[in-house]
Amino acid sequence: MFHRLTPKNALGWAGLFWGVLSVFSLIILIEALWDPESYYTTDFAIKYVDGFARRGLGGEVLYFLSDLSAIPMTTVLTLLLVPLQAVFLWRMWRILRVAMTEPALWPLVLSPVMLIGYSVTQQMGHKEILILPLLAAMTASTLQGGRVPQKLLAVGCLASGPIVLVHEGLIAWLLFLPALAALTWRDLSGATRLAVLVGGAGAGAALLASLMAPGTPAQGLAMCILYLERIGSDASQCPDFKAFTYFGQDSAQGVALLFEKMNGDGWLPVLGALVYVAPLAFVAALIWRRGGFRGAGFGGLLAAVLMVAMIVMTASIMMVAVDWGRFVSLVVIVLGFLTLIFALRPEVFGANRVSLDVAWITTHRNGWGWLMAAWALSWAPSKVVPELVSPLPMPLIVLVIWGLTKLLRKQHPQPE
Repeated sequence: MFHRLTPKNALGWAGLFWGVLSVFSLIILIEALWDPESYYTTDFAIKYVDGFARRGLGGEVLYFLSDLSAIPMTTVLTLLLVPLQAVFLWRMWRILRVAMTEPALWPLVLSPVMLIGYSVTQQMGHKEILILPLLAAMTASTLQGGRVPQKLLAVGCLASGPIVLVHEGLIAWLLFLPALAALTWRDLSGATRLAVLVGGAGAGAALLASLMAPGTPAQGLAMCILYLERIGSDASQCPDFKAFTYFGQDSAQGVALLFEKMNGDGWLPVLGALVYVAPLAFVAALIWRRGGFRGAGFGGLLAAVLMVAMIVMTASIMMVAVDWGRFVSLVVIVLGFLTLIFALRPEVFGANRVSLDVAWITTHRNGWGWLMAAWALSWAPSKVVPELVSPLPMPLIVLVIWGLTKLLRKQHPQPE
């Protein structure tokens, strides 16, 4: 399978893997959004009822577009979110094409957290889909063009406020944008700098407003009844119905649910998180030991502070929620994007370019390829504690790849 492995044919295998995952991803997303009673659809249907409340902007937009177009909300969501997922997948392919030239980066870019995390049922359809295409597009453009796309950065920063009003937790991973701005501040135009500052202030204000008006159980009940009546379902299920169940829930209830899910197996999510972080730590340590993070100056220090803030904010969310797999995946993806830029385009940040060659990998290229294939295909992230790592839920992927391999080798036999 990895006979005479080179960066070119390794990219071909990675592309095949990416393509199969992308097809599964879009099918699963459509299936999740098409069900009006799924958690994902009801989460987007949270709106302002009896006053302002966190996460309500998404529902306001969804109801408005559904009324305006006279089509069901599930159709509106599908038309909005499937293209966003397609953009994310396409940009991930652009990132993969650049990163696969360096075998030392394969543990990170072929990690199930990066590639499978948003292609399995448990992860699809959450509100991170609003920001992942933006973050991936920023990273892909920087890797390919050798500079940060300023217009995209400005638009992303200005959109951060409204996005936070859709879900306040997204501000943690949106810190990627000001971190990128801090690292490239000297190269940004005045208009882009202004957009970064205004967008940051807007996101901060939106977060403050969301924290001051977290919503009440009465509002959650009203939203639930309104939504179920809208889709013609039995409103007696309220308020304990999908996403509406947790609206207005206080922190103590969240902590209680977390401990209930843990059920004495607290070591399992810790072990799972270590598996998620291991490839990122490997690549970051390689760059660090060779001086690759040096030269970023004050911007690098500020970016590091913002990334620590992201980790702290994510940890605070994890204290009252059970979706640890999602949250750790997002941290790894954000830090992974920045690490890839430091590895492949350090001049963008004014950092030192270092060699990513590892003697053992160079000497055992085929063995490394087999190891990376096993790494990519043998497991997948799991969303809810305690188990964050699970066997691959789609073994059909392996069969499809193997079948296509046989077909391609028959049509294009390898020269001896």
